[in-house]
Amino acid sequence: MNIEEQVIEIPGPNREVNFPRVGRSEAVAVLQHAESIGAFETAYMSEPREIDVNEIAERLSSRDAEAIVSSWTSDGLVSQFTLGFAWNEPQEISVTLSFLPQDVDRDAYSLNAFLDWLKPFLAALDTDTYFVRYGHVSVGIRRYRGNLGRDIHQFGISDQWLTRLNAIVLIL
Repeated sequence: MNIEEQVIEIPGPNREVNFPRVGRSEAVAVLQHAESIGAFETAYMSEPREIDVNEIAERLSSRDAEAIVSSWTSDGLVSQFTLGFAWNEPQEISVTLSFLPQDVDRDAYSLNAFLDWLKPFLAALDTDTYFVRYGHVSVGIRRYRGNLGRDIHQFGISDQWLTRLNAIVLIL
């Protein structure tokens, strides 16, 4: 199976894109991008407590350690995705974008179309570096214990790393 097929392999676990830690302004910018391409569904904090999209932006501007996972729907290439934010330090927010392979429009999909879909997220985060993981979803969000911002699988995803900088390299 080639790299292009692995992004949409069904059945398969979730696909997770992890970005370098960013500051608050970039985190808010990626949240605004999600609002521009999709419809907000729901979000949960690490407490756990459901919050709305306005509270996400407000919490991203706070100084308290936090973890938030938000769900979105879209008419674009990826019909459903989640954005996760986690931080211990005000200017070190971990951002995770994840989706399931069945939520990718197979008729419109190509690796180039996927990379084009990803570009505005990268622009909002002011980075061209990202890692893609082919992980196994587990139920729930792990409550943070100390180094949440440094724990790359803080959202309950397995630790199967699959990529390098600026490329999707999915390992079977």
